[in-house]
Amino acid sequence: MNLAALNPPSTSTVAPAMNDASSEAERATTTDIAFTAWGIGATVGTFVGGELLGAGLLLVPFVIGVVEYVAASAALPPFFGKARLPEEA
Repeated sequence: MNLAALNPPSTSTVAPAMNDASSEAERATTTDIAFTAWGIGATVGTFVGGELLGAGLLLVPFVIGVVEYVAASAALPPFFGKARLPEEA
């Protein structure tokens, strides 16, 4: 089980990099957006997964998860391909 998926963004390993990449004035907004996205995703995903499992469609939630994981991985290079760490800049 991926326990990082259960934690909000501020406790993940991405949060320090996100906060370091943002100016001090942008940290609150960046964190709020990340918390909102995580909260909505966790709520909707749990509801939809529960409904599908309750309907007896045991494989569908896992297939949806795999498709979303692959889509998110494929979206990383186009959106963040040119991003550099602060020490590389």
